[in-house]
Amino acid sequence: MRLDQVTVDLTKVEQGVWIDSIPGMADLRLKVRPLNNPDFQRMQDRMISTALRGSRNGKDIPFDARENIVSKCLHETVLMDWSNLDGADGPLPYSRELALDLLQKPEYRLFREAVAWAAGAADEDLRAATESDVKN
Repeated sequence: MRLDQVTVDLTKVEQGVWIDSIPGMADLRLKVRPLNNPDFQRMQDRMISTALRGSRNGKDIPFDARENIVSKCLHETVLMDWSNLDGADGPLPYSRELALDLLQKPEYRLFREAVAWAAGAADEDLRAATESDVKN
């Protein structure tokens, strides 16, 4: 294996990529950073550590607390923009406040799952782009 086959475009990791064809999400497009970006990992580790210190037995994090950790990490370190997201009155422009609301409220769980799926797809896209670059 050549070393250039295992490199990742760090600019795309930081700036995010547009992901479409999200299962069950019609024409929604999300601009996301990959799920394994360093900021996500650091924030998640820090929040889990804090939650464990505050848990009853130091081993289990309540379900709601875990959900809150994932939502905040996706908001702060993954989701950057969207297009083709409509509300009852028409298109919803991206805003950090609305993004946090959609990621945290249980009734928008499918949206949060779409963001997580897109972030995983971004990992795959970056990996595939690296492999394609190597072949060319």
